[in-house]
Amino acid sequence: MHRFLPKISRFCCRLALLLSPLVAESTTYRCQAQLADGPRASLNATIQSAQTNLDFRRLPVYEVMASDLTRASDRVESYFRPITDSANTEKWMTYLATRPLIELIQADASEEKIIEQAQLARGRMIGNIVGLELTPIVELREQVDEFIASTRFKDPANSVKFINQQLASLQNRVNDAGDIPSAEEAAAIAAISKVIQESNQTPAVTHSLRGVFSNPNILFAVSSSLIQTASAQAVDRDRQINDCILGTRVVGNGSLRGLVTARTSPSFGSAAIELTLDATFESRNRGYNGPVSLDTSGRGNVMSRRTLYLSQSGVSLSPSTTTASLTSKIHSINHPLKIVRRIATRKAAEQKPKADAIATTKLREQVGKEFDQQIEQAVAGASSSSRQAAFAQGRTTLTRLNLPQPAIAIGSTDHSIYLSATQMANDQLAAINGAPLLIPGSFDLAMQLHESAVDNIASRVIAGRTMTSQQIDRLISSIGRPTPSTNATNADAKVQESFAIDFARFRPIIFEARDQTVKLGLRGTRFKQGERELKRPLEITAIYRPVQTMDGTTYLERVGNVGVDFPGDRRLTIAQVALRRSIQRTFDDRFPTTLLDQRLTLPSTLPVASMRGKTLRATAIDSRDGWISVSAR
Repeated sequence: MHRFLPKISRFCCRLALLLSPLVAESTTYRCQAQLADGPRASLNATIQSAQTNLDFRRLPVYEVMASDLTRASDRVESYFRPITDSANTEKWMTYLATRPLIELIQADASEEKIIEQAQLARGRMIGNIVGLELTPIVELREQVDEFIASTRFKDPANSVKFINQQLASLQNRVNDAGDIPSAEEAAAIAAISKVIQESNQTPAVTHSLRGVFSNPNILFAVSSSLIQTASAQAVDRDRQINDCILGTRVVGNGSLRGLVTARTSPSFGSAAIELTLDATFESRNRGYNGPVSLDTSGRGNVMSRRTLYLSQSGVSLSPSTTTASLTSKIHSINHPLKIVRRIATRKAAEQKPKADAIATTKLREQVGKEFDQQIEQAVAGASSSSRQAAFAQGRTTLTRLNLPQPAIAIGSTDHSIYLSATQMANDQLAAINGAPLLIPGSFDLAMQLHESAVDNIASRVIAGRTMTSQQIDRLISSIGRPTPSTNATNADAKVQESFAIDFARFRPIIFEARDQTVKLGLRGTRFKQGERELKRPLEITAIYRPVQTMDGTTYLERVGNVGVDFPGDRRLTIAQVALRRSIQRTFDDRFPTTLLDQRLTLPSTLPVASMRGKTLRATAIDSRDGWISVSAR
């Protein structure tokens, strides 16, 4: 038999698979944990218990870490020698810069020089550069991190006192913090927790903190209405009928008219998308049984359903269900003899219920089988090696950037499909509070980002590193923002000259989402531009507020000028004041006056034709309690 259904199920499957790694909704995560009296009291008790159980014998030993670092460096060299030539091996070892570090350690150089070289080596092992994902290099990077941490604990007696001070500081910060700690408070608590974990002391403290600061910190959502719009497709097919029912040969024409739709349904652990074909069937036929012919028509309904479940392990399908109903009507019985027509009429009436039941079964089986085949073909195509390769490339990039694979949860509600990610390493904390509710129907796509996600990424990727203006501009360009013009006038020549900044190890990137404002910035320990150099902590920040236009588009607009501050009580010299003005002008273009104002055009290669070339624009921006929520249509 000819097929009735167009190849629309494949589009639905591919749409769902495209969305599965990108979508999330916060409604599943309503855990609004806060630093209220209960958690605060529990943390206090854990910290007090830890202070009485410090043991210097568990401290990392500087000499042991230095020896392990040397062996890890040797393993990298041993890895390269059999697989490449000596010149390339030497280039790798020179690039990784661990040999100079080992030489400084062996020469018992100053701690400042050793840490500076260790930070340089660590920075060179972080970046989206081919080769940095290799296991020996990853292990070397981890060993450098452990070595840097061990420099704090060279003196066991003083180290125990230091850890005790850190625990006391942690207790004060826990007690002084608000129910929803500020970005600075949360980052300080996380930093102290990291130091305590690096000391190999009191795992109960970090475990308790991670239990409180444990909510997902990145959420994506795609509305069910968008999935329905993108997936809906009309079914309008005709076919020739050539069948045999109860000994009667039936020929004629049949048509199937209907719609395939997709909707989401509640599911946790996987996203459930139900595909449904709802159609009507009509036919006009002539049946032949011996010398008698019958002119008939048929009318009925058919409905097929099957659910796709999208999870981290791939796509699975539920058994399909198809229901059908069909009734026929005899318009005429044709034969020259009246008596034959009378007998045939009586016989046809007797067999009609059975014939309708047989025809209904055939319709149900035919449409159901074709519906199943198309969905299975679509799933098989979407689960191709190219998709697997894309996921593998994503994991490789995370490894190169020194970022752990985030913990991911996928699910769906009646209103959306969602993906929740918790981006934190073993020594980091996530969000203390759940994301604000997204109102069903207020978005097609939405993203929610917590302050902890930005801090956790920045702390592992750029903390303690030196970056030049060219590197920063490449980063800005990679996210689609214009960079400062290189066609500077003579008066602006100094403003446009290159600079370098040493990022702080604590909160190198400032991101705060509070009270409907967004604060963005960077924190450094040294700034150098030309011959001028400033060796002191500095913060460069900009404040943004949401603005809505007449057509409903929303974007972030910068409030005032870029701010340049120098924490501490030391007064600036005249030269430093001048450099401060230069820094402000230098970063004025690097913190654009507007953000999220550019529309996103969907690629023309999308498998869903109705979505190709569509544009997305932000229609709502909500910034509060550490979360920024961006809704788009």
